[in-house]
Amino acid sequence: MPAERGRRRSHHGGGLWRIRRRRAGPELCSPAVNPWLDRFAAGLVDAGPPEIDRDEAALILELAGAAARSSGARQFAPLATWLAGRVAAGADRDTRLALLRRACEAATAAGAAEEQLQLD
Repeated sequence: MPAERGRRRSHHGGGLWRIRRRRAGPELCSPAVNPWLDRFAAGLVDAGPPEIDRDEAALILELAGAAARSSGARQFAPLATWLAGRVAAGADRDTRLALLRRACEAATAAGAAEEQLQLD
């Protein structure tokens, strides 16, 4: 969901975003990546939905693919992306992008999983 005119989204602890009054200057919000993601994110917290931009979305999907291919099991993809998100939470955009790139490399370097997760 795009920010209201005259307002921008700003960081609010734990990787979550809230809307605050915008100061004069260029619009800092990225366009919505996908309406479903906007609705999903809005349902996560009362303080306002987290924001994701297209570059972050592409890297997250790249990470999920790298984790699944390298490990040999799709079940590692959502866990790897969640762990990377925990590490990146609270960081500025450039740091998040760098961390996601590093996570893609780490997923590939981790190699094949010796066994499936035993979560039962």
